[in-house]
Amino acid sequence: MAERNKIFIVEDEVVVANDIKQILNLKGFNVVGFATKYDQAKTKISELIPDIVLCDIHLRDRKTGIDLMKELSEMFSFKIIFISAYSDIETVKNQI
Repeated sequence: MAERNKIFIVEDEVVVANDIKQILNLKGFNVVGFATKYDQAKTKISELIPDIVLCDIHLRDRKTGIDLMKELSEMFSFKIIFISAYSDIETVKNQI
């Protein structure tokens, strides 16, 4: 049996992170954990070294999810999927 990719979720809303985790698990994906804060995510991702990170763009920290992924992608090789509740063009244009 092939090993499934390890997925890690970075989402500042615990309820949303749990929902995403539950949906992915029900679909057969291997969610190895989640974090709600920048520093917590940095530590856990460094320990778990996932294959895929689902990362919220807006975190309730001084830095964004994009800042986090830029920093970690210099040290690790994993796929990044950005997620956000904000879909207005200014948010997307200013963050990416």
